[in-house]
Amino acid sequence: MSGKDSYFATAKPIRIGVLMDLPERHYKFGFAVYDYVVDKFVMSGRLHRDVELVKKIVVGPPSGYINDVMRGYHELCDEGVLAVIGPNHSDNNLAITPHAEERKVPLLSLGAIHSQVSQHVFNIGWGSVPDDGFIVASWLREQGHKRIAFAHDNAAHCKLYAAWFRTAAARMGLEIVADSSVSEVNDDAARAGMEKILVRHRETDPDAIAFFGTGASQINWGKIVHASGWDVPRIMNGAFFQANYDYTHAFLDGWVGTGLWDDDNRTLAAEREGFAAFCPELANIAPESLAMFRDGMTALLEGVAQAPILTPAGMVAGLEQVRMIPAAMGGDRTVISFGPYDHIGHKGMDKMVVRRLTRGELRMESRFVAPLGDDGD
Repeated sequence: MSGKDSYFATAKPIRIGVLMDLPERHYKFGFAVYDYVVDKFVMSGRLHRDVELVKKIVVGPPSGYINDVMRGYHELCDEGVLAVIGPNHSDNNLAITPHAEERKVPLLSLGAIHSQVSQHVFNIGWGSVPDDGFIVASWLREQGHKRIAFAHDNAAHCKLYAAWFRTAAARMGLEIVADSSVSEVNDDAARAGMEKILVRHRETDPDAIAFFGTGASQINWGKIVHASGWDVPRIMNGAFFQANYDYTHAFLDGWVGTGLWDDDNRTLAAEREGFAAFCPELANIAPESLAMFRDGMTALLEGVAQAPILTPAGMVAGLEQVRMIPAAMGGDRTVISFGPYDHIGHKGMDKMVVRRLTRGELRMESRFVAPLGDDGD
């Protein structure tokens, strides 16, 4: 028999799966940021091998099938990847955990949900479902708004957003005068239902309105509020991400929302410069998008560098050794750390901030302000 001499042959690359469930207008940036981070790690010499990204583009919720996303994960496992990064949509994150535990190929999920973490599932969140409600409630409280009309869409993770906001509102002394669920899909029936709900909410004469949604529902709700002419103080969850794009500016002007882009984060500032030099044709990337993709791939490759052996089990051990990486998301002191029983990466009170859209400009407005007591006084 003849074959290559494994001691002297060129080393094969480390294979990392990318499970991408975002539309092209987002994933074109995501793939470029991943290449940028891989290039930095390979050039550092810490990995001792090249990295091959095995990409799988899938279409899941709100319009597609969750099962197609699950199938994409299994196909990546079948291709022999050490770990998978993605998906992004939180409902996909909720559904994928049993599949990761079956295959035992570690998955670094990127959704805002946290309840999917497990022995083989880690999280670098595009937002935070548990924390988002407290940041929204904090802003409402600091602005002096007490009576809140509240709507959320019916995606599984948005029901969790709603539950956490109710808890936060109670802690901070806010009264929810209206609480309604709207459709997450983008069709005429969904929009008609929203219009009726907005009329009912307006009748309660609230001090402010709050909305927790996903992509399509956020756009529809924003358009309907704008068309109504109701200039009420208004805030939304991390779905406000789309305010980074000019196609939303006409109807989201005046809205406030949570986000991951902190003006004072020096790590993000440095990565914006580095990415613009690496990929100038995509230098207009939304800072929040750059931060999320950068933090995810950085954490995963640090796990590779820390892995005691290049197997999926070794990757779990390596990821659990990731500590104190300065994060591009959130405030300047936000860090990424995992541990054996701690698979949620971002640490720090300022991992999300509040921004306002004014005449096409997203201006940072505030950070979370913790109440001095638990009675809302």
